[in-house]
Amino acid sequence: MADYDIPDDLLQLKVDFLAAMARCEEIAKRLPSAVAVLAQEAEPDPALQAEYDQERARRLDIVVRIYRHPWWETVKETRHQADMALLAAAKEALARQES
Repeated sequence: MADYDIPDDLLQLKVDFLAAMARCEEIAKRLPSAVAVLAQEAEPDPALQAEYDQERARRLDIVVRIYRHPWWETVKETRHQADMALLAAAKEALARQES
């Protein structure tokens, strides 16, 4: 895989995306399943659902900002390779932040 000169702001966006993904997963685990709600075995939690919806909207905004970043126009190899390099760099940065 080629080496990429990933801009700091793009790397931070990807780190923010990974954090938003983790937050969405955390909230989703606390939400009752749609099946349980429809079967009237659980009550929906409007506040938790609103928090989940807000985090999903934030995550979508980050994705749009990532893929509209001008850096992508400079990528010489396939976009997939560049995206995988960005993901690896973001995971490494996130691990450094957590340690």
